[in-house]
Amino acid sequence: MSRLWPILLLALGGALGTLARVGLAAAVNKLHGGPWPWGTFAANAVGCFLFGILFTVIDKNHPLGPLASLALIAGFCGAFTTFSTFAFDTTHLAQGNTFAGSNALHALGNLLLHNVVGITLLFAGLALGHRIASNS
Repeated sequence: MSRLWPILLLALGGALGTLARVGLAAAVNKLHGGPWPWGTFAANAVGCFLFGILFTVIDKNHPLGPLASLALIAGFCGAFTTFSTFAFDTTHLAQGNTFAGSNALHALGNLLLHNVVGITLLFAGLALGHRIASNS
């Protein structure tokens, strides 16, 4: 059974991350109501920030152990963020197939927005994680 725990925890984290992403994306898209894929952007931005916090806190304090780290970082954050949906949305923006008035410029904007904001929020999450770990 001990060999099965990492797989089960990774799967559980992945399932919960997927459900959280789908719920957040649906809520954001319903709230915004526009043609831009804001739900995917919100999931990736929040996921990058959360990844930074969890990685730093777990790395500094090891409060949860390697199995919980696997479930939270690789499982939950890995499933919560979504490169494939980001790539799909960007392709459809470029082709103009799905979103009204879309073109290559919108696709480039989506590409830049995800990367700049995602990396910025990852750094912010790492910084906040260091503060949290220092106060523990």
